[in-house]
Amino acid sequence: MSSDSAFRVGFFRDSERQAIALTIDAAEADLDDGPDGVRFTTPLKVAGHAYRDGDEIMISARVSAEVAMPCGRCLVDMADTVAADMHVMYAPEDQRPDYLEGEEEVGLGYYEGGIIDIREDVRRYLLLEIPVWPVCDGDCRGLCATCGANLNDDPCDCAPSDDESARTPLARELDRLFDN
Repeated sequence: MSSDSAFRVGFFRDSERQAIALTIDAAEADLDDGPDGVRFTTPLKVAGHAYRDGDEIMISARVSAEVAMPCGRCLVDMADTVAADMHVMYAPEDQRPDYLEGEEEVGLGYYEGGIIDIREDVRRYLLLEIPVWPVCDGDCRGLCATCGANLNDDPCDCAPSDDESARTPLARELDRLFDN
């Protein structure tokens, strides 16, 4: 299956069938990268069904992919698998309301011609499952605030600061709240 057609669902509006199974197992993710260094890697899987009701087609599927992203503490690249349940109703483009011209709406998509391209919806659902602050390991020690050394590799020689003026206002306020 070519990467160009991997996320295209055949159109079955004129057929007698009311539902079809949908399975895509793509060797290449063929999705635009996400924000903050998130990259979709292989493999990408889509498994579910497409249901027809007149001109409208509902796609319900489980989507999953491997992603590479930097750890939020130490900035080392890490890999993770993300998965989501996708439910999108697609209607013909000529049925799009004027007030939605050029706008996107979650759970609603439009198609032209005989093809529904679900790539952008798959991407959106997967991006929602990526942690806001990914951490490579629960014991990750992060970076030294003074020299920037990765504390997971070796401890740095920077001395901890006891100087009250070097502490952030938030840290001082938290200390004050929890000392009472």
